[in-house]
Amino acid sequence: MQQLNIPNFEQKMHLEAILFLSNQGISIADLSKKMNLSPKTIRKLATELIEDYQNQSDSLEIYENEEIIYMKVKPKIMRDPKLAKFLHSPKLKPGEIKTLGYIAINQPIEQQDIIDFVGISAKRSIQQLFKQNFIAISKIQNKYLDENGKERKKTTKEFKTTQFFADYFGVENNINEIQEKLNDSISKLS
Repeated sequence: MQQLNIPNFEQKMHLEAILFLSNQGISIADLSKKMNLSPKTIRKLATELIEDYQNQSDSLEIYENEEIIYMKVKPKIMRDPKLAKFLHSPKLKPGEIKTLGYIAINQPIEQQDIIDFVGISAKRSIQQLFKQNFIAISKIQNKYLDENGKERKKTTKEFKTTQFFADYFGVENNINEIQEKLNDSISKLS
């Protein structure tokens, strides 16, 4: 990939502006294409920005999670009640809440398992939850033997909650803690 002849500082400024304007994370691959820079250069710039924000910002942070780079308000600031009236929260529909809850309790979980529990409407909910950055998708390779005993590979999608999910619901981004809190909430409803 041809590198643009832009000084490092200017490249960092462009990356910072792109992250600021995005309301969700952007993949390294996408940034690489849009900025016409190699993925290695994007990672280097992102690492520098992450360090800059750790040292200089009390309210914003930049971080990378599973090849996606995010800029967001730090959780301690998000929880400040004075800011609540300024926050634009995503509106979750009942089907999306059911799908998200099922993913959170059973994560990591394959798409077919979600559809089997929630129903075919889960496909649309999954798309919306992914767009709103509540869930992350990864592809996994499963090996199996076909009817002739020949080894085959099957790619399936697996889902889990994101850091945004944890921040939005005020929990640590720890699968065990998320599952424990959800199970406690469910048992209180019973």
